[in-house]
Amino acid sequence: MKNIIDTDIFIAGAGAAGIAAAVAASELGMNVCVAEKNVYPGGRATASVVGTICGMYLRSNHSAEYAMHGFPKNFAERLMHLSGKKPVKFSDGLWFLSAHPNDFEKIAIEFLSHSKIKVFYNLPVIKVEASSNKITSICCSYENEKINVIPKMVIDCSGEGIICSMIDHEIIRDTEYQAAAIVFSLKNIFVVDEFQLSFSLLKLITKQIDEGKVPEYFNLLSIIPHSLIENTIQFKMGLPWKIGVEEGGSIYERAIELIKELIIFIKSSIPGFEKSELNWIAKEIGVRTGIRAKGKSILSDADVLSAIKTTDGICNGAWPVEYWRTGNKRVEMTFFAENDYYSIPAGCLESGIKENLFFAGKMISAEEKAIASARVIGTCFGTGYAAGVLASFKVQNKSREDAIDFIRQKMTFSQ
Repeated sequence: MKNIIDTDIFIAGAGAAGIAAAVAASELGMNVCVAEKNVYPGGRATASVVGTICGMYLRSNHSAEYAMHGFPKNFAERLMHLSGKKPVKFSDGLWFLSAHPNDFEKIAIEFLSHSKIKVFYNLPVIKVEASSNKITSICCSYENEKINVIPKMVIDCSGEGIICSMIDHEIIRDTEYQAAAIVFSLKNIFVVDEFQLSFSLLKLITKQIDEGKVPEYFNLLSIIPHSLIENTIQFKMGLPWKIGVEEGGSIYERAIELIKELIIFIKSSIPGFEKSELNWIAKEIGVRTGIRAKGKSILSDADVLSAIKTTDGICNGAWPVEYWRTGNKRVEMTFFAENDYYSIPAGCLESGIKENLFFAGKMISAEEKAIASARVIGTCFGTGYAAGVLASFKVQNKSREDAIDFIRQKMTFSQ
């Protein structure tokens, strides 16, 4: 690996937003360098096993209609072709696409295989240097070797604010971040009805909590919809502790101990699980939200709930505000009208401080309830693609207005 890499576009993170940003930039002829801290792409969809792709479809009680076309639709259709799965209708007219992490990773690698995209895995960012108005270099670490990247444009798709934190960029913090969760799978189970199992699990846990046999936080355990496959099933456990973004790694071991406790309960209490065994545990805790960059514009809670449409909108958000409080199993869902969406302004992806810095995915400039809608994978595809176009047009000295028009024709208006 070269110790110094010159590139048009540097992207931190190969999750949903990073993948989309890389594809957009490469299609526009840019040389792209993607640095991913893990040894595989996919972000939360693979590392945290987020097996439901939300935000891809408009809310409707009739059929699954795409909220956006272009890259988000293309990724979804490639994933469905590989897995043979179709959109699933959930409650309140919500639709999602079920995705196994291995399938998501395969499609991600396929899209990232463009000749102009260079993806470096196991390559965390350790230092960022900047002048008063731009980022000048990024230092990454590979084993004992340091690699310096000299970028023209930078897109922070890390989901953790890696770039922004290292340059003391103005950020948006919440007083309390949404509850985190961890996913695990059990094998050798003998049940046939997932819906009945979910109902029985809820009833059993409630009864044993009332009798004082298990702690109250056991009610944060749930079965992931449509995960019962060939005598295996996936569970999601909401973590009962408040968590800051910086704590994601340090509480992982605590989460493992909690899962061990849950497995003892499951095997001894639920019919069909007597011979079950741990299949796998997600490699990372699913942290839903964290710090965001403060951009030229801020997507407000009111913008989302009023389904605002803006002339510089570059991504359609179609998922309701989905807010999870620590220790509360019941999610707070706030809806806008069926078959409607809000648009995310381009300014929510642009730094007003560093002229060559953009952000996408969970890092966009948004208020607390707004990001509780815009953080989902389908919307992250949209903001990632848009950030890739905005950055590429700037490299080519093309106007911001032309970039916005291009994005809207490719993704938000194209049929």
